[in-house]
Amino acid sequence: MKKLTLILIFLAVIIINVNAQNNVYYTRNAILQVLGEFEGESLKGSTQELGITLDYETTDIILRLDMNKVKFNADSLNQLIHAHHSELEFKGVLSLEHINTDGHPPQKFTIRGWLKIGNEKKEIIGKGELHHLDQSGDLACMLGLVFNINLADFGIEIPNLENEIEVVIKQAILRNDKN
Repeated sequence: MKKLTLILIFLAVIIINVNAQNNVYYTRNAILQVLGEFEGESLKGSTQELGITLDYETTDIILRLDMNKVKFNADSLNQLIHAHHSELEFKGVLSLEHINTDGHPPQKFTIRGWLKIGNEKKEIIGKGELHHLDQSGDLACMLGLVFNINLADFGIEIPNLENEIEVVIKQAILRNDKN
C-alpha cells in the first residue's frame, strides 16, 4: 500500500510539472536593439539572440541576453562592452491579468520588473504590445517591448556614451516549443 501511495504521489508531481510547463511560451531569437548617442553620433546596437520566457497564465516574463552577442556601430564601444561581457537578465510581469491563447486583439500593457546587469539590480518599467498570430501550431504571439534605461543607475559609465539609452525588443515570436 505504501508503494502504491508513493507511486501516485510521484505521478501527481510529474503531471503538475508538465502542466506548469505548458503555460509557458519561449523564444531564443528575439531582436533587441539599443539606441542612444556615442561620441556625438547616433548609436545602434543589435542582436537576434535574446531569450524570452513568458507564462501566459501569470504573465511573468524573463529576458536573458549575453551582452557579447550585441554588435554596435562603434568598434571602440564593442571592445569596451565585450571586455566586461556581462549577462543581462530581466524578471518582471506584464500588466495583464492573463494572456488569451485562443486569439485576442492587440494588447498594450506596461511591464515592470528587475533588470540585473553584472552585480547591479534595479527596477525598471517599460511599455509593450502583444499581437496574436492567427497561425495554428506552436506559434502563439508576437511581442514588442520598449525600455528607457539610465546606464548610470547600473554603475555603467563609458566615456562619450550618453547615460540614457532606449532598448527596443521586436519581432519576438513566442512559441510553445522551447527549441
